[in-house]
Amino acid sequence: NTPPRILDVGIGTGVLSEKCLSARADSKITGIDVSAKMLEICAAKNIAEDLCRVDVSADWFPFEENSFDVVMAAGVMENVGDVGHAISEMARVLRPGGHILFTYPPTVRGAERESRPMSFRPGRTDDGKFVMGRLTLYRHNADKIAVHAAAAGLQFTGRERFVGYRTYVVIKVPYDLFTARKFDPKQAPNV
Repeated sequence: NTPPRILDVGIGTGVLSEKCLSARADSKITGIDVSAKMLEICAAKNIAEDLCRVDVSADWFPFEENSFDVVMAAGVMENVGDVGHAISEMARVLRPGGHILFTYPPTVRGAERESRPMSFRPGRTDDGKFVMGRLTLYRHNADKIAVHAAAAGLQFTGRERFVGYRTYVVIKVPYDLFTARKFDPKQAPNV
């Protein structure tokens, strides 16, 4: 039983990866994040084998195709305007048969838009400083998320709605947890 290779997209300080390691201590964690300060904090915890600074909404991930058994992203997609690019890159580095899961705030109404900016709120800068400036966060359309996922070779396995809380302001935000597997031609039925 080989240790799972996990990519934590938007690893931040490593909270989600720590949970993975507590469930399976031999997991091989790789993390990417746009914030150098968050990566520095995560590195000090010594939970990831590799950490890279990557802008999920625009950059190509610096990994070969089919590199990971699991790709996960929690609290990231609300910062991504081009969710199609992010899903495509997550699927590209996921091995066939591997699992992907990510959270996103769904659109409340109107299926015509792929993403819609939410209200502007306080946030953190690239170096981790708390700011009271304007920050654009996005809600994403569930149907379009599914279209992007299918185009990237992902097979939908589930979506669950839950309520989360923004950490820097006390407000409730509805989220969807999207789960899928990457299509594996070896497991396809013969026709």
